[in-house]
Amino acid sequence: MIVECPSCHARFRLDESLFQGSKGIRIRCRKCGEGIAVLNPESAASLPEVEPIVSPPEATTVTDSFPPQVPSPIPPTGKMTDEEETPQQPLDEFAPAPPFHKRPAVIAVAFLVLLIAGGVGYFGFTASGQEALERLVYNVRSKWLGGAAAGPLYDIQKVTGEYEINDVAGKLFVIKGKVANVGRTRTSGIRVHAALLDGKRQPVAERTCYAGNVLTGETLRTATREKIEEALSNRFGDRLVNMDVPPGKSLPFMVVFFDPPGGIDSFRVTAIER
Repeated sequence: MIVECPSCHARFRLDESLFQGSKGIRIRCRKCGEGIAVLNPESAASLPEVEPIVSPPEATTVTDSFPPQVPSPIPPTGKMTDEEETPQQPLDEFAPAPPFHKRPAVIAVAFLVLLIAGGVGYFGFTASGQEALERLVYNVRSKWLGGAAAGPLYDIQKVTGEYEINDVAGKLFVIKGKVANVGRTRTSGIRVHAALLDGKRQPVAERTCYAGNVLTGETLRTATREKIEEALSNRFGDRLVNMDVPPGKSLPFMVVFFDPPGGIDSFRVTAIER
């Protein structure tokens, strides 16, 4: 049952088993300490309802009245439970803002600046970066503009360069790698153009060969210059691998420079359609 303090109006839940058959008990408010007399609801329900007796107006007899005898309450022996519904404290209209952490934000901005600077340096001042930027621009044009920009596009991969000594032709500089068709359509007769660069990144020698032609180390060391050039000039490659190349397929390639000039600092390789 629910009991309300007449003084502070705090409400509590009272275990009815504390009455133990008595007609009432007296408890103390846990909030303000006021004493509260509580009647047993079962005893109150069993009492007969008495109709009030009203004296007639002309009666002048005065009778003595005595208050009904109320048995002394039995002190409680158990514990009173907590209030059934505790009023919640009102929430502030505006909650305080969380603390602003400046240090992580500064670190994030600094990292972003370094990342942008590194990207600008790579794409603007390195050959591989410039080629990658060209491929990116080409891809964007192919996707959004369509038409001619949607044609074949190539990606040069795993490029290496090394010197070889030929028994007849002398010193050779051999560039090997793979070229992939990353466009949207099939293509044939992919050519690879290679340029040897000096310290100022100026070309000092250039050659173009068809992809799909690769010679063994033994052939490079023993074959004549004419045989090597003839093998690398096969337009459709060994076993016609450079014919009707589907998107996503890659072909090996080899470019051979005879009697390469001195002062070679680097080299550049690009793919040419037909």
